Amino acid sequence: MSSEKRRRDPCSVFAAWSVWCLTVLLAVPALGRERGAEPAPNEPRSDGLAPPQEPAPAPAPSPAPSPAPSPAVQKLETAAQQVQHATGLKTRLRGLKDGNRKQSVAQVVAAYRAVRLHWPEDAEACAEAGFRAGELLRGEGDPEGARGEFLYVRGLSAPTPFRSRAGLELGHLERRSKRHAQALAAYLALVDDPKTEPEFRDEAALWAGRAYLALDKPEEARRQWKAVAARAEDPLQRIEAWDELALDLVDVGDLEGAAGWIARARESLADAALEETAQGERVRKSLERMRAIRRLERAVSARDAAGGSTPGSTPNSKPPSTPRTESGSASAAGPRGGG
Repeated sequence: MSSEKRRRDPCSVFAAWSVWCLTVLLAVPALGRERGAEPAPNEPRSDGLAPPQEPAPAPAPSPAPSPAPSPAVQKLETAAQQVQHATGLKTRLRGLKDGNRKQSVAQVVAAYRAVRLHWPEDAEACAEAGFRAGELLRGEGDPEGARGEFLYVRGLSAPTPFRSRAGLELGHLERRSKRHAQALAAYLALVDDPKTEPEFRDEAALWAGRAYLALDKPEEARRQWKAVAARAEDPLQRIEAWDELALDLVDVGDLEGAAGWIARARESLADAALEETAQGERVRKSLERMRAIRRLERAVSARDAAGGSTPGSTPNSKPPSTPRTESGSASAAGPRGGG
């Protein structure tokens, strides 16, 4: 058949075109395999191996876990109610032990700290709450936690008795740890602070004298005690000061001088001791319980037994005596002398 006739035959033309397309389609994959190309993803392989798969997308990085939030304490209507709420929680600690108590103590401390969080403008409420939290932590055997609370209270600007009490507690924490220089600094900070109430100023001066004595500075100790004996408004604090002065003289062997300080205390507070009031009763008991009285009696008996100086003269040697303690006189066993 001539070429002209084939061009005129549509069936022949279509058949030839189909053969050509099929040849091209079969040749392209083979060419790719000859060149080492991999089949398309998910396309069946002629070598019987599993077809390559699309790589799975990398998982998105998960966000870093947030720190566990501290127990939230709801804000109440007033700062006073916030303090009362914490105090109510504190009363529930009675009888709790071990792990339950530790967890409950943490909740009470958080409730007290919520006062400064929700009511920072109320310095008096913040001072009371901070002091109560420090008291609790100190009693639970956490002196460092207590120190942090007391330091916070001391840093408040508003004059409040809790600020002064926190200063005393800071001194007591140092004293119990035998850091007498640091204790002295804490006590003197109260003595020199014009915002300190007279009651706490004189209490701090009594403890400053004891700290001076622990640091072997008796003259400075006497100066503090004499100042309290002269100026204190509370007669019980004056008795404490005279008691310390008399004890100091017993320790150095000046028994007549010690007797003089005891007599000064009795004479100065004679009128107050005669009052038929609760205060008069406290004065009488404090005078009777002065530690120097018993110490002086023992020292005189020991001197007389040894054939020492006659009454009215100064002994030639220091009499035996019981070692001084830091607890203060009998009148110091009350709220201010707990140290």
